[in-house]
Formats: sequence, C-alpha cells, structure tokens
Amino acid sequence: YRGKFRESKKEIVAALKIAQKFGVKQNEGLSHVYLSICSLFMSQFDDALQSATKARELADAAGYERDLIQAEYLLGASYLMKEELMGAEQHLAEALTRDRKINLVELEPDILLAFAKLRFKKNHKEEALKFAEEALQIADRCEYRLEQADIHNFMTEFYLDAKDTGKAKAHAERAKERAECGYVPALEKAENLLKEIDERST
Repeated sequence: YRGKFRESKKEIVAALKIAQKFGVKQNEGLSHVYLSICSLFMSQFDDALQSATKARELADAAGYERDLIQAEYLLGASYLMKEELMGAEQHLAEALTRDRKINLVELEPDILLAFAKLRFKKNHKEEALKFAEEALQIADRCEYRLEQADIHNFMTEFYLDAKDTGKAKAHAERAKERAECGYVPALEKAENLLKEIDERST
C-alpha cells in the first residue's frame, strides 16, 4: 500500500515458502491473497487471477469462510481489470452474498466498490453510484481510510465522466486527504485527478 510493490512481493513469496514448508494451509492461502493484491497494484492481472484462484482453492479446502470471501472478491477484481465482465459479476456476487451472510463488514466496502466499477463499465451509471455511496457509508462509519481513499477516487472519475467538476474536485480532495496516511497508489491517483480537473477548468 506504500507503493513498494516489488519489495512487498519478495516478502510475500518468502512468507509463502515458510507456510508451505510447515504445511500451514491458512497462511499459504493468505500469502496468495496478498500476492493477488500486490499483482493488481502492479497491473499484472494474469498473476493476480492465478494467485486469487490458488487462494480460493486453499480457503475452500480449509473451510475458512473469511478467506474464501476475500478470494472470491479478488477473483472478481482480477476479472474486472481484465475486462472479463461476466467472470467479474459471478465472483463478486458470490463474495457479496457470502459476506452478508456472516456480516463481514471489513470486506464489504471493497466488494461494493468493485460492483460500482463493474456497473460503470456496463454503463449502468445509477447503479454504479448507488454501490459507491453504499460502500462509502460503511467505510465512513468504520473509518476505513484506505477504502475511503479508493471510493473517493472512483467517485471523482464518476463525476468527471458526468462533467460535474465541482463534485469531482470535492471527492478528489477528500481522496487525497484520506490517502495521505501513506497509501501511495491512491495518493498518486488523487493528485493526477486533481491535475486533470484543474486542466479542464482552465
């Protein structure tokens, strides 16, 4: 999350090898979860999908529902970034259904934001905004700063698409403020969006 992706991947691979050596399946699965997240940050979508698939297999075999939900979300996010929307829909729906059955609030904003992005790609703008606003309500209530930054960045792009630069700028400024905790990818995105807004305004 600090933008040191290659260093992160090296550490996760080391953790994965230790988990495999001692046969700790849950830690092996979690290592694949974080490899998938890291790969998504690096836009290595095939690697992200491969790691999420392995995480899903391990979570299913071990029976850890939280890990299974996270793996389903990452499968959906990977398919979404690969522009394979049917696969994204299937896995995100599975993640959200399972998430709400056990009220796993910590993962819900990410899943809802992915749904917002999916609906936006399908040109269902009203639904996209609804999902994003629902995600933001949970993130605000729980003070999930990283999720807040991501959601505000998405809403910036949403309002830029709608040619409402006022709302876009408000969300971009909020995203920047939330990401200043050290969340480098979101901070860089917010700063780039603010530059784009300024260019449009001149």
